[in-house]
Amino acid sequence: MKFLNIIIIVSFISLFSCSNSTKDGDNWISEPIRNWPDIALSSKVDISGQVYSDYGSGFLVATGKDTLAITSKQLLVSFVAHRITTVDFQNKLRSWEMYPRNHPKRESVKLGELLNKDPTEFTAMPGSTHNTDWLIFNIEENPSRVKPLKVSNTPLSNGEIIYAIGWEGKKRIKALVVAGSIIRLFDNQIFFELVDELENPEWFIGSPVINKSGELVGVFSSINGAIARSCSVTYLYDVLSNNK
Repeated sequence: MKFLNIIIIVSFISLFSCSNSTKDGDNWISEPIRNWPDIALSSKVDISGQVYSDYGSGFLVATGKDTLAITSKQLLVSFVAHRITTVDFQNKLRSWEMYPRNHPKRESVKLGELLNKDPTEFTAMPGSTHNTDWLIFNIEENPSRVKPLKVSNTPLSNGEIIYAIGWEGKKRIKALVVAGSIIRLFDNQIFFELVDELENPEWFIGSPVINKSGELVGVFSSINGAIARSCSVTYLYDVLSNNK
C-alpha cells in the first residue's frame, strides 16, 4: 500500500504540481520528468594515466556565489590500486571531468581544486566515510547547460518523498529518476525506501538527492536492497563555512 501511495504522489508531482517551484521562480521541477534539464552527471577521471570513463554519478551545486561540482567519496575506493586511501589525490589526479552521458562532449565540465581535501580521512573501504560522503570541487571550465541545484535549508521528516537522479549502468540515455520515502534521519544521514530496486545501484553512487521543490538534500551514498542511504547537506554547509 505504501508503494502505491508513493507512485500516486510521484505522478501527481510530475504532471500537476505547477505550484511546486523553487523560491526564485525556477519551476523545472513542476514539468514532467521527461522535460527536466540535465542534472545528473557522470565522470571521466585520469589517475596517473589510467582513465575511468562513465564513472559513477555527480552533479553541480549553485551556492549563491559560485558553482561547485559534487560526487561521493565512495568513488575513491577504486583508486586504492594507485595508493590513494584518503581524501587526497597526492598529485596523482591528472584530470576530472563531469558530463551527462546523453551529451558527453557538448556538456563536459572540467573540475578544479578539491575543497575538502583531507589526508587524514580514510576512504579505502566502502562506507568508511559515513556522514561526510561528499567530494566537493571547484570548477575550472563549464561551457555546459547542466542545471546546478540549489541547496535546501528546509528540515526533512519521516515519510517525506525525495528523489535520486542517476544512471542505469553504462546506458547513454537521459538519467533515471527514482522516488523514495524517508524512513529514518540519523547522524546527518537520510535512509529512504525506494519504490523499485535499482538494477545497477553502483552507478547511482554520487547522484543528487532532491526534495519535491527540486532543492538538494543529499548525495546518494549506498543502497541495500530497496533501502538507500544519502549523506545530508549538513556536511556541505560545514565545508562551505570553513572555506569562506
